[in-house]
Amino acid sequence: MPPTRNKGSNDLKIILSGPPPCGYLPCDTIIGNIVRSRSILATDAVITLSLYGRSKTKINKKGKRSLDSRQLVKIGPRAIFKGALHLAEGSKVTLSWPFAVGIPFEPSTCRTGRDCGVSLIPLDQEHPGHHLFPATFESLDPAFGEPAMCFVEYYITAHLQSVSARCSESCEAVHRIIIRHPLEPLFTTPKLKIFEAEGQIQSHRLMPGKEHTKLTFRQHMQALLESSKVPEFNFRIILKTPVAIQLDNPEPFQLTIEIQPQLDRTSDILQDRMPNVVVTDIQMVLKQNTVLIGEDLFGSSLTHAYWELVELGLSHAFWKQKSPITISTASEDPSLNIGELFGLTIHRDGLASNGVILNGGKDISPDFLTYNIGRTHEVGWKVTILVAGRAHEVKFNSDIRIVAAPGR
Repeated sequence: MPPTRNKGSNDLKIILSGPPPCGYLPCDTIIGNIVRSRSILATDAVITLSLYGRSKTKINKKGKRSLDSRQLVKIGPRAIFKGALHLAEGSKVTLSWPFAVGIPFEPSTCRTGRDCGVSLIPLDQEHPGHHLFPATFESLDPAFGEPAMCFVEYYITAHLQSVSARCSESCEAVHRIIIRHPLEPLFTTPKLKIFEAEGQIQSHRLMPGKEHTKLTFRQHMQALLESSKVPEFNFRIILKTPVAIQLDNPEPFQLTIEIQPQLDRTSDILQDRMPNVVVTDIQMVLKQNTVLIGEDLFGSSLTHAYWELVELGLSHAFWKQKSPITISTASEDPSLNIGELFGLTIHRDGLASNGVILNGGKDISPDFLTYNIGRTHEVGWKVTILVAGRAHEVKFNSDIRIVAAPGR
């Protein structure tokens, strides 16, 4: 069940006039021309135009199989031309018929399919999911075997039916329409989630003035045996991350790391001079969760879920940094906003630092829920710091909401 593909030839072709680069929105008008460049002589002809939208799923699970299709919009067929047609053989003229078709504000009532009760959206018509067009979307379960797949697609079709003295002719053209998620208000002060983890570093290099001193064999053994003669620095790592990130928001999202010394558990010799901490790396991995629903041949609900990991390449920003990113734990505010430092923003094709995509080729879509497809996200963080030449790593993960782009 592949998505619909563009189809056109000299017999009939659809040409759109200036489609928006990011896709159409509800209530936009699709403008274009239906053209024919092959010769024709017909005493009677009809050209019709239709707009379709649907969300479709395919599930193969433990011997059960489901193909589920939900019609989101259907406009037409609408007559664009009626009458006789004549285009001479060898003529350089092209027949052309302009058209304009409006996208509705919201989907039509989605009651198609074998059982309207199988739905991820509650069938109460007041539910907001009934009033939102999901964006053009396509996903395939990466699992080996007979994978599940799903897509949301929109397309227009043009159909020519003509009659001449000799014969009748029928031909069709298809053009996919990209529809984007409904735009959201610009995020200004998103909520933050706070992660905390404790850390400990024990080394002779923690002593003031000994940061780069070569250690003796005895000192190495003392550190290995965790001797009380080795200075010890205890601290808490605090990572503040956004609960939601908006695609294409021009303002960097907040990502703050803070190192809080634990004075009551840190060696006395370090009390007057806390060590500096170097943030060497933060990895950010997005987990895209997809859920599908359908109905098997016996009328039972069939649900399938899968996930994909997207490495966003935040490490690349650290690799390109020429000077160390240092936090002074002796300061009154031992924190650093990494999001502002690197100018971090998220776009459909990946994470960007100061407008440059760090690891491109991604396909990040906002969270959405429609009748038979749902998409949500999680995020994983891996923080690496360096204290007195010793590395320390911590990991955090949580749900995150990816929000549609702000208004035009």
